[in-house]
Amino acid sequence: MTSAVHLTDNIARKSGLGLGGVVVAAFGGFTAMAFTAVTFFLSAICVVAAGVFPRSARGQQQDRKASFFNDWKVGLALIVKEPLTRAIIVLNPLLILFFMSSLMLVQVVAVRDWRASPTAFGLIEMCVPLGYMIGAGIIMAFGASIGRKGLWVFAGFISLGPAFYLISIMDTAAPALPVILSAGILFAFCSMILQIILRSEAGQEMQGRVYGTMLALTNVAPPVGLVITSVLADEWGAKAVLGATGWCLFGASLLAAMLFKPIRSYW
Repeated sequence: MTSAVHLTDNIARKSGLGLGGVVVAAFGGFTAMAFTAVTFFLSAICVVAAGVFPRSARGQQQDRKASFFNDWKVGLALIVKEPLTRAIIVLNPLLILFFMSSLMLVQVVAVRDWRASPTAFGLIEMCVPLGYMIGAGIIMAFGASIGRKGLWVFAGFISLGPAFYLISIMDTAAPALPVILSAGILFAFCSMILQIILRSEAGQEMQGRVYGTMLALTNVAPPVGLVITSVLADEWGAKAVLGATGWCLFGASLLAAMLFKPIRSYW
């Protein structure tokens, strides 16, 4: 059930990116914005129609609300105590840092070097969400029979670096599309299985605190990576920086695989 809820949530969010790319490529930006406004309005109607969610029995028994700092300290204590949780808290922001920076560089390469048409750029934007959905479908279909989940995480993580390097040496957008799609699939295996492991191992009462800490770090990582790669791309060119980022990602993934034994050995 944990896997199904997480996968369904991610499929819904990633499919929106894919549909957005298709709409922009086919009908233009104004139509895409109008379509987004309509979907937000429909979402608001659905939320109102759902009504008030009943409180759980556990929630009704908890009359005393812990302060933010108490929750934060309890969450940090669990992260320090549990090696597996600590490894995931570190690995997930690292993965997002490299992936989002590389994805931004792919977009710059598409505009500056490949001179991609609006249709080609829309397809590029669609490839990662579509690959993510394919990876999610594979995990959903074979989740119960997938063993050595930790090794699958690192297999995807290690493969992402060479994939982005391969994209950096291509001269046109068309041959890069399958590789970008593959990167989306690999990212699904990395990030989704990590989230599933964390949800499975962290107690229900601790998940909010642990996820809050992880999301705080994860939300900081992409802007830092984007600033660094943007400055370097202006100086050395997006393709060169993308290739270097791919190799750095490959090295970081190998180092993480050696250091984070609790994830590597997770069944």
